[in-house]
Amino acid sequence: LSVYPKGDSRAKESLSCFLKLHSSHSIFFQRKVYVEFKLSIKNQFGMSHREHKDNAWMGGSVNGWGFANFIPLKDLQDMSKGFAVLDAVIFEVEITAISEIKYGV
Repeated sequence: LSVYPKGDSRAKESLSCFLKLHSSHSIFFQRKVYVEFKLSIKNQFGMSHREHKDNAWMGGSVNGWGFANFIPLKDLQDMSKGFAVLDAVIFEVEITAISEIKYGV
C-alpha cells in the first residue's frame, strides 16, 4: 500500500492511495497479477468509512493501481469527521480475487 498524505503529482488537495505489486524481477520471467480490491480509510467514530473498489492487471509496466483523489484533505484534516484521530489514520485493504500469469521474456 502506497499512501501520499498530500496527494501524488495528480492530486494536490487529496490524499492518494495505491495498491502496489511488489515483485522480485527475474531476468527470464515476468508476471502479471489480476486483483479485485477495496481500499478503505476507517471512520474511527464508527460511522461511514471512505471506500473505493477497483480491479486491475498489475505487472509489466503497471506495478500499482488505486486512487489519486482518495479523500479530500479537508475531510481528512477535519477531526470531527473521524478519519484522523490523534494523528492516526486506519487503512484497510480487502482483496477479493487474485490470479497470476507468468511469461518468458
